[in-house]
Amino acid sequence: MYDFTFHGKLELMQYALELIRQQPEDVQDELLKTVFEGNCGYCRLQKPIHVVFRNNNIECLKFLIKDSPSGTAILEYADLGGGRTPAHYAAMYDPKGLAFVMRNAPSGVKVLEKADRYGQLPLDSQPEWLKQHYFNSHKVLQIGLESEYYRVK
Repeated sequence: MYDFTFHGKLELMQYALELIRQQPEDVQDELLKTVFEGNCGYCRLQKPIHVVFRNNNIECLKFLIKDSPSGTAILEYADLGGGRTPAHYAAMYDPKGLAFVMRNAPSGVKVLEKADRYGQLPLDSQPEWLKQHYFNSHKVLQIGLESEYYRVK
């Protein structure tokens, strides 16, 4: 799944899910957990959720969350390398993806408060102009309020 998410290959992600669904029911949950949430990649330090932001494909992101056994909880997973969360990766590669993470992570906008092993917060990697115009305190508050509103609704 890592390579499929890295390259934004939604059709291959769907095919992998179909193959899992064809397996005996007693092994499907374990396979889903391994394929959707397992550490993978060249050094086995990241999960598919960490690399999905490199292709700016929100449909791949939604697919991962929808079919992952842990659902939106994967938006909180830290990688094994630097302890970076999906919010860190989204901040580096995909501003729209970061807004999605903030709206859908179980902790909401508090994902922005989780530092990696080096003390870096997700927005620390953002260019200053992007923080000022898109992820300023007003916008973060707005996203947080929207998120809470839709959770209650």
